[in-house]
Amino acid sequence: MATVALFSACVVLFSSVHGQCPFPEHCTCTGKTVECKNVDSSERMVEILTSMATNNADTEKLSFIDGEIATLKKGQFQGLGNLQSLTFVNARFVGNAGLNEEALNGLTKLTMFRISMNNKAASDDTPMKFPENFFKSLTALKVLQLDNNRLGTSPSQGVFNGLEGLDILDLSSNNIVAPDTGKLSALRGLKTLNLASNGMTTLSPDVFIGLTKLESLILSGNPAIALNDATLSKVRSLKSLDLSFNQLSEINPQTMSSVMATLETLDLNSNNIETLKDNMFSGLSALKLLNLSSQASGIKTFEPSAFAGLTSLSELDLSRNSFSHLKPNAFEPIAQAHFILKGNRFFCNCEIMPMRTWIVTKSKNTALVCSYPPSLMNRNIADIDPEADVGCIPPVFTNLNERVRGEEGTTVTFSCAVKNRHQYPEMSYTILLGSPLPKNRSKVEVTNSSDANNYFTKAVVFTVKDVTRADNGQIKCTASGAGTTLTATLDIVYGPEGLPLWAIILIVAVVILVIVCVIVGVVMCRKQKYKVVRH
Repeated sequence: MATVALFSACVVLFSSVHGQCPFPEHCTCTGKTVECKNVDSSERMVEILTSMATNNADTEKLSFIDGEIATLKKGQFQGLGNLQSLTFVNARFVGNAGLNEEALNGLTKLTMFRISMNNKAASDDTPMKFPENFFKSLTALKVLQLDNNRLGTSPSQGVFNGLEGLDILDLSSNNIVAPDTGKLSALRGLKTLNLASNGMTTLSPDVFIGLTKLESLILSGNPAIALNDATLSKVRSLKSLDLSFNQLSEINPQTMSSVMATLETLDLNSNNIETLKDNMFSGLSALKLLNLSSQASGIKTFEPSAFAGLTSLSELDLSRNSFSHLKPNAFEPIAQAHFILKGNRFFCNCEIMPMRTWIVTKSKNTALVCSYPPSLMNRNIADIDPEADVGCIPPVFTNLNERVRGEEGTTVTFSCAVKNRHQYPEMSYTILLGSPLPKNRSKVEVTNSSDANNYFTKAVVFTVKDVTRADNGQIKCTASGAGTTLTATLDIVYGPEGLPLWAIILIVAVVILVIVCVIVGVVMCRKQKYKVVRH
């Protein structure tokens, strides 16, 4: 009996502290969380809040989802000072008269406030407006979500007064085409700002005045936005920049100049970038994550130094870009990074062999598969045998004379020629020593030929007129194909034919013999002289 009495007392005590869930036809209660749906008037909401102040005063999380609340009046949350999270979603507040400036007074513990999708009606052109000082009493607030309210312009001047400690502000999907300058300056501690999907066309750097601690800026879904060199000049602590789902065709390095030392994440997902230009990301030495996935037409060209300067990059996302193959040399500056390449349609022919070699030796993408041809569909690229599966025979130099000799005053023609199976190899050359290709007296041409056996030959042909001995030097030829790279060094010598090797050896031997004889003679003479002196 004593046990039953004690249990009954506990139940009574629990009920007196937590009370009954108010208006169960609208609200559900779990612990210190109350969620109300389809509240059909502001009067009914007042009744709910009044009941909660008496029976559920310890509530920490309160949500109103859907309904016709329309207004928030002065002092409506008195008695609910323990609230830490307050949400209104689709409460259909009246455009410019539904919110009282002192409606949130007393919520000194509130850390998260969401008021989203709350304009009176989709057909109502009157933008929703937050009165000045509306949030001022929320001194503990860390997260403020104001998305999808059709604000039309930046919030009123002074509306964010008192929110120096706010960490996150969400103003996405509010039709803020051109944010006003200075409206956010009171948010001195702000770390994350979301301005996504606002249809922005311009963005003055003065919008960010005072946001010296901003670390994350979200500008996605603003397809007409134009970024200039000064756009980010006021946010020098920025670590993350989201420019996804816009229509950007390139990124000017100058745009990033003020955040070069701090930016760690750059999201360019779903833009219109077709060419990654040389030094496009130069200076972003702190960048760790770069997302270039799902470009509208796919990335078609990587210039050789596109990724130069990305010394800290740990992940590059190139997924869903319609690549049929990739040239690994573009990735040499970021060989340390993890590459995401899923969702591309790789054609496993000879052209993909350099990529296969790169996958096997350097990349972590060992699970990439072929999309074409049908005979290799879904085969792991790393497992493809170049010769047996694709018929790719490594290229070879043909008719290569590694020592080219010509007479002074004549015209000399020589070449680096490479034969490859199925397609033309790639060829390049560099001058290692001397001046073998003098200006105004030399010409370089590339010639291509093929035969009935499906062999393709490419040659770099050099022609030098009126040669002199000063034109002597070395040229390095490089060729690649079927995943193999070849190099050859040509010694270019102009002048009369030198002595044969046997003659050079004979002359050297005679010289050495003469030197030995001279040394022996000198020694013998000294000994003879010494004997004479003694006697």
